[in-house]
Amino acid sequence: MKAVIMAGGQGSRLKPLTERTPKPMVHALNKPLAEHMINYLKRYGFKEFIFTLHFRPLDIQRYFMDGAELNCDIKYSIEDEPLGTAGSVKLAEKMIKGPFIVVSGDAIVDFDLGKALRFHKAKNSIATLVLTRVKNPVEYGIVVTDKEGRVVRFQEKPAPHEVFTDTVNTGIYILNREVLDDIPTRQPFDFSHDLFPLLLENKKPVFGYVADGYWCDVGDIASLHKAQNDILNGLVQFPMQGKKIKEGLWVGEKSNISPLAHVHPPVYIGNYVQIKEGATVGPYTVLGNYSVIDRHANVTRSVIQANSYVGENAHVNGAIMGKRVIVTRKASIADGSVVGDNTLIGNGAEIRAGVKIWPDKRIERNAVVNENIVWGTSVTESLFT
Repeated sequence: MKAVIMAGGQGSRLKPLTERTPKPMVHALNKPLAEHMINYLKRYGFKEFIFTLHFRPLDIQRYFMDGAELNCDIKYSIEDEPLGTAGSVKLAEKMIKGPFIVVSGDAIVDFDLGKALRFHKAKNSIATLVLTRVKNPVEYGIVVTDKEGRVVRFQEKPAPHEVFTDTVNTGIYILNREVLDDIPTRQPFDFSHDLFPLLLENKKPVFGYVADGYWCDVGDIASLHKAQNDILNGLVQFPMQGKKIKEGLWVGEKSNISPLAHVHPPVYIGNYVQIKEGATVGPYTVLGNYSVIDRHANVTRSVIQANSYVGENAHVNGAIMGKRVIVTRKASIADGSVVGDNTLIGNGAEIRAGVKIWPDKRIERNAVVNENIVWGTSVTESLFT
């Protein structure tokens, strides 16, 4: 059985991290979300993958290539124009020879997928939706099933007064190849809005399997933080890279932590990372490969992506920094802020809570930034003080 990984989305709610990066290539625990999905599916015997691509397809193709480095086979289907979830899979029809599974490339999942596959077969289902229960269903599509598991009703992102169940659609579908016959060619077509209602109308056997376990749709900055914190808390069966030094602390190869630094788990440290004397790395922090935390810097509840630098006496608390971000001496980044790739934060500059800075910006020394920076390249002290 092949797995189709939908990876064409732009991820507007994850900007500025997705300004120049496809959503499935956003990192969680030092690897792209799509790579985590591949590793999850491989646990259940999947070896052949088809990526459906649209936004910045070469970024994904260059990273995964033919899949050989991950011991699998990867092929690609590229949309010139957005075709919707089902339409994008229809475009890859020639690569699909039998039953297949469709997943999102931007979710962290820890369901027992084997049970769902056996359910699909036992029910002689043409389409099985993998469902889960959540406390607040209004963010998702909700699905009602009968006692046998047959789907009887859909409601996509309901208003609070329209919620009639807590079982939601995870975007994981086990499908027989014949469903592709009901999807028009090269036309926008969606699984939830179009295909599944059509199958129900035609009295086809569509079932929902309610799975137990962890699922997080990484749709925005808050959910990205949450997913990584949940992994660090051990809520997800997750193959952590690096060596477990002690409970809650993982360190990659050739990283150097000064004996005079203070590291408070849970913390994940990638490869070739330097944490210098007097630095404090607090709980729920992820440090990407080749990052440097300089003397007496303080980093807590934050994600520092690869090749980034936090300078002497700088503070980063509750923030996400993209790749190749330089935070110089005594600068600070406050809770909920996001700094895009290739950005320089000058000496003593202050990024206030919740501010988002788009890539390739230069924040001059002692500037105080209290609103999002999207346009331009340089922010001076006089503009924001």
